[in-house]
Amino acid sequence: MSKVSRFIASKNKQELLWLQIQSLKNNFSRPVAIRSKLRWMKYSKELRKRAVITAPFEIDIYKKCLAKITENNEIKIGTLGDSLSNPTSYVVLRHDIDLPGCVEKLNLLTSVEEEFGLKSSIVIRVDGLDYDPAICKDLVAKHKEKGFEIGLHSTAYFADDPLKALTLEFERFNTLFGFYPEIYNFHGGFDEHLAKRMKLGHQGMKIVKDNLFLKATDSISGFYEHRIMDCVIRNGERILLDDMLNPPVLLIKKSSQPVIVLTHPCYWI
Repeated sequence: MSKVSRFIASKNKQELLWLQIQSLKNNFSRPVAIRSKLRWMKYSKELRKRAVITAPFEIDIYKKCLAKITENNEIKIGTLGDSLSNPTSYVVLRHDIDLPGCVEKLNLLTSVEEEFGLKSSIVIRVDGLDYDPAICKDLVAKHKEKGFEIGLHSTAYFADDPLKALTLEFERFNTLFGFYPEIYNFHGGFDEHLAKRMKLGHQGMKIVKDNLFLKATDSISGFYEHRIMDCVIRNGERILLDDMLNPPVLLIKKSSQPVIVLTHPCYWI
């Protein structure tokens, strides 16, 4: 189902429209941001017409993507937390651990990053819906020791009281791993829960302020200028677009806000 179809089908479409309008107002607040956003809008339109690759994705694609980005010394690349001090010309690397296969395959991607001397953000689910988060303990400990940023991939928006549910997830994370998450964001895409996630996302800065262990959240609408990701669905298949194969380094250099390279390790070989 397309984004437009999901929007039409949403039971919360009026609220969703209001949230999207607020997001646009925030994103187009400065002349520099407007120019940057317009450049990316034009690029995204052309991107949809280019060739794609279907899953599973070979790890050499990720390696070549990082190689092309790191060739340019003007582009900074790393974790979400590190992007806060200077978000221009910045690429955030993030891995969403959605499924058991993501736990099994995470090392495949982070070992490539280590070849380039890079660290990424890794977000873990603790809801227990698709896997027991306890299976992540060794993986989390190893990556935290190496300097990777470890955070929460939340489904708190399912609850009647999302803020209370999010607090409980923070506590569950600490109980499991022995420390609180450094960052958090929300699991899910363009579905019937989008309005709930966006509404909770609008409270993101307050949530970070109220929980001193948090560095940041990227679940605020418009946080990223562009998303290079492996979670695009076309004709029922998971695909990579050309931006992963040929990252637009010139546009990234001019970006006023971060660009993200987002992966789900279970789709890589």
